[in-house]
Amino acid sequence: MNRTFSVIAGLVGVLALGVWAVLLWGDLGRRSGTEFERRTTYAVPSAPADRDTFTVMTYNLGFGSDLPSDAPVDGTPPSADERMDEAIDLIREVSPDVAGIQGIKLGAARPAPVPPLDTIAPRLGFTAVGRAVGPDGRFPLPFWEGATASDQALLSRFPLRRHVRRELPRSAQSFWEGWLSPSSLLQVTAVDIGGWPLLVMNARLHASDVGVREEQARVVNRFYRRLAQQGFPILLIGSLNSVMPATLPASSSDDTMEILLRGTGLQPALSPEGARLTGRSVATYPAHDPAHKVDYIFYRPRFVAPVDATTHCGDASPPSRHCAISMSFLLPRPLDELPEKRIPDNKLPSLDSLMAP
Repeated sequence: MNRTFSVIAGLVGVLALGVWAVLLWGDLGRRSGTEFERRTTYAVPSAPADRDTFTVMTYNLGFGSDLPSDAPVDGTPPSADERMDEAIDLIREVSPDVAGIQGIKLGAARPAPVPPLDTIAPRLGFTAVGRAVGPDGRFPLPFWEGATASDQALLSRFPLRRHVRRELPRSAQSFWEGWLSPSSLLQVTAVDIGGWPLLVMNARLHASDVGVREEQARVVNRFYRRLAQQGFPILLIGSLNSVMPATLPASSSDDTMEILLRGTGLQPALSPEGARLTGRSVATYPAHDPAHKVDYIFYRPRFVAPVDATTHCGDASPPSRHCAISMSFLLPRPLDELPEKRIPDNKLPSLDSLMAP
């Protein structure tokens, strides 16, 4: 009896030591504050701004994670690098002027690793990237992939004049879910299109708990309202992990999207009503058999006029769990006065102050 107790106690002790080691390993990988948000400019010429029509895209790459277990795969499943190449091809096919990317996997332990953003941006002709990294220094699972971090970015063919990142609430999550899950982030950029700012909010509401996700939506709504008062065109894009109120089942208590859009006047690029009229699906998840719309592009009708919008899911074995969305739109500006009427930096809103808690 005593021997059995000793064995059990020893196993518990080893397990506790292992958990402590993993926690320490995670803490050692935490990033410095300067790495949480960053603007990078590449040696790529900016796109011409003397036009009316532009294209925006949102795409959740899902951390380059494995495909769902029920996703059809012919033969050997594609590697993470192959899926990244397929995702890059999908983005290249859309050819967006601005792309909000969520769920980028950083720092996986591969031979001669290259940061995905430094791979994607130059290959696709983007001149600037605003990057937002979660506070998660390392995700402990799976161990064999080494240190990773949650990351999202705004890729632009035009210069970025402002960029800020904010972490969204996660306090109501359990310790293990909060520690093991990637952060929910919001980043805001001021894209300089011929001297005129286009504000782009790139969000990922990752919390699985509905209450936490609703609180995240309140924060995004509050920040949007502050930005909207500045009188500039705004796009709100991202992977929001919730469906629109019109498509919620009667038994659902998820008010995330209603809270997010409350009092904003924002309109979706793809709506259930439009899908019924056109017969084109607006669902974005799961990519191999889309059934739910959880990825969005919203716009301000007074400042942005949509021309066309569509989903892009990939082939029978998609590179991501999510479909991408793109929207072509008109951006009314006095083209005959550009760039003479360029809005100076001191007239642009301070995103740091507007995005203060």
